[in-house]
Amino acid sequence: MVVLRNTTCSKKQVTQTGQASASIPVSFLVKFQVALEISFLCLWLSMLPMGNAWGQKMERTLYVSSYQEPNRNYCGFERTARARQRIGSQAVSDLVKALQNRDTKLRADAAHLLGSIDKKGASEVIPNLITASKNDPDAEVRVCAVSALISIAGKDLNKSTPEVKAVIPVVIAAVKDSDTEVRLAALMAFQSMSFTYSSDDNFNVKLTNELKAAIPVLMETLKDDNEQVRSSATSALSNMGRDTTSLVPVIIQALKDKNDLVRIGAISVLGRVGIWERKSEEVAKVVPALITALKQDKNAQVRSNAAYAFKFIGEKAATTVVPVLIEALKNDLDFQVRSSAASALESMGEKAATAVPVLIEALKKPELRYNAEEALGGIAESWQDNATRLSNQEVDLAISYLETALNIAENPKSEYANLFGFAEEKKRLRRSLNFLKKEKDSRLFSKTRPR
Repeated sequence: MVVLRNTTCSKKQVTQTGQASASIPVSFLVKFQVALEISFLCLWLSMLPMGNAWGQKMERTLYVSSYQEPNRNYCGFERTARARQRIGSQAVSDLVKALQNRDTKLRADAAHLLGSIDKKGASEVIPNLITASKNDPDAEVRVCAVSALISIAGKDLNKSTPEVKAVIPVVIAAVKDSDTEVRLAALMAFQSMSFTYSSDDNFNVKLTNELKAAIPVLMETLKDDNEQVRSSATSALSNMGRDTTSLVPVIIQALKDKNDLVRIGAISVLGRVGIWERKSEEVAKVVPALITALKQDKNAQVRSNAAYAFKFIGEKAATTVVPVLIEALKNDLDFQVRSSAASALESMGEKAATAVPVLIEALKKPELRYNAEEALGGIAESWQDNATRLSNQEVDLAISYLETALNIAENPKSEYANLFGFAEEKKRLRRSLNFLKKEKDSRLFSKTRPR
């Protein structure tokens, strides 16, 4: 049997130790005694044989990496991981009882260790951890209880298993906990979430009703007073796939957040939830907000993400967006922003033709060369696909642009000339150039052919 007793002792008891009280502070002795008690607990656990009721695959990841304090009287992560693998089934009931112990640290440790239980023992453990996550007066215990429940449920929260069904409502409730660390622990479940997909489309997945219930709460959490919580909420929303509804107004508001990470995450959500595939009026609302972020935000990563987000828009708002991307490519002081702007232009096809001279200039800059070639390749292929609709003047201009671009890109003195990625982009340009030349020749032939 595991003996977990309250190690708290009074000041009077400590001072009665005589000589020790004269030279060692009382607070030190109290902490030392509690630490010694937990050390014996970990040592006892490490000596037990592996029980059949515990799973063979143990995750050593503690979900709340942010909740680590130097003065925390806690079994170390490595030590705890080793102890998990040696706990026999006879210890489970004692650890469940320890959740009621008066000592906060012992309750937290017991909750943390119970997170390694396998599905066979989950039915006994989950109700007790749920109670601890909701009702324990100490935030540290609630953090460990929530993390343990997440560990038991597994990372695929889009399953209708008994464990997941029991855990998700508790995690959603924990997102609204009064303590910041508990909220972060709960949000980590959605940040670390992975799906089992039935197709190659990673975001075309239908969420269970239990998981859908988290979306309104996560959206509301974007208004949280804590910056880290708001940032984690954006990350969590990006994992929800395309089932996220009514997201646009909330994300537009998040783009105005004072915290850089929140704004960065908000832009990332737009691409991850397939916003560009939605109704045109929703896209129309997002574009001005992204343009503002690209032109005015002081954080380079925000501007870079805003520019790259337009890669998903394609030709839908090219008339408005292309001039803004050209401006960013020419004048932004951060090379990542310029690089993202070039990359976004690729998806806009021939509607980005006005950007070609700027992209050709970008070929001369090592940090922009690949993205510029990529963008020119996308525009060139669009010219090729729509060659029959181009006027003779447009065909001549396209050929001239591509010949100029290839003269720069195929310069044998370039250190990038033979690199695989660059070579593939050159092939795209060469194919389109040859096609357009044939189109020009066929038009000339049709004019000179006698009727």
